[in-house]
Amino acid sequence: MTALYRCWIVVLLPLLMLAACGNDATDRERPRPSDPPARPAALAEERPVDSLLVQAVEQAVTADLPDYARERSVIEEALPRFYEQRGYEPAWATYSGPTPQAEALLEALRAAGDDGLHAADYRLDPIQDQIDAVFAGQRADPEALASLDVLLTTAFMDFAADLHGGRVDPDRMTAKWEADPKEKDYAAVLRSALEQGDVAGALRAMAPPHDAYHRLRDALQTYRTLAEEGGWPEIPAGDVVRPGDVSPRVP
Repeated sequence: MTALYRCWIVVLLPLLMLAACGNDATDRERPRPSDPPARPAALAEERPVDSLLVQAVEQAVTADLPDYARERSVIEEALPRFYEQRGYEPAWATYSGPTPQAEALLEALRAAGDDGLHAADYRLDPIQDQIDAVFAGQRADPEALASLDVLLTTAFMDFAADLHGGRVDPDRMTAKWEADPKEKDYAAVLRSALEQGDVAGALRAMAPPHDAYHRLRDALQTYRTLAEEGGWPEIPAGDVVRPGDVSPRVP
């Protein structure tokens, strides 16, 4: 081995060792891919619920509704906006079952009659049937879960709109009736209710605050109680009784 060759070995060997150490350090310092972020609780399972929600919203918007119903404009405008603003995330249920706010909504719908409204108009029974069907197994079907979510949102918005402005939109009924109710952003109302965890309170706030409304509400309950107890006494059929007449049919 020549002196020149030995010289090259002496020069290159430290350089090669230094490069190897540098690579090890670089490998140790190089950041490793982080684990993917955890999904929200409602979306912990792998599912296409977001895309299915888009489809369910489109179906709800294009569904046939009575021309006189106030819910037509509510559903056409507020329903898509609500889901768009939340990135089409489910609002009312997880894969394991309905949320407490969904239960609060169902309870409010059951009491719709106290305000002269009908729970059937907000599809209470179909909603309950669908809840029972969706969560009958160990894992909810994504398509059924999306459909249920939109059904609950629709029920909230319909009920809130009717409490606020009445079941029938007078502008659609006759040109002789002029009404200018205050507009409500029902997407914002629902978003706030869910954030605060107070769906029941949000719905109560939709009803008119006037004393006359509450007196009518109380009167409705009074007459319903009277009807349950048998109603007014019936006057037997017979001749016409005029002022001043005496009749055993009129004590």
